[in-house]
Amino acid sequence: MTIRYCLRCASPLKKINYTHYVCANGHDFWNNPKATVCIVIEKDGMFLAAERAESPHKGKFQLPGGFVDHGENAESAIVREVTEETGLTLHTVELLTSVAHDFTENVGLCDIVFFSNDWSGTPTPSDDVASLQWKPLTFINSAEWAWDFRNVPEAINKRLQT
Repeated sequence: MTIRYCLRCASPLKKINYTHYVCANGHDFWNNPKATVCIVIEKDGMFLAAERAESPHKGKFQLPGGFVDHGENAESAIVREVTEETGLTLHTVELLTSVAHDFTENVGLCDIVFFSNDWSGTPTPSDDVASLQWKPLTFINSAEWAWDFRNVPEAINKRLQT
């Protein structure tokens, strides 16, 4: 992606190297995505959607998940995030796909998307989640969806057919 202007102050950016940019006001920007995880928690053909309690996209929905912490692998991160945000216990997780996102607060994101229909507990919103709702697959990428998850419904359909 070609970056021309600072996302914080709109000043022109100078490219320092293939990932590092800086503007005249000294704002640094790195064009390398951070690893995030999210999960499709399935029950009876529906999936668990988390309403965002914070910006960006406050009030819109996403899959439960979050950032991978330093020294943590993706599987551990999704288990931790699901417990923090939903109170659920995941018994098994399967890698489903990945999704790259454009910039959020000067950071590119790359979601590692998991799938599970092997979990226990009662979904209870916590952490940065305002509510949890069971939704049909067609809800992903609706006007109420926070991020572009273009390839996720197809990956879910393939998984549900196995």
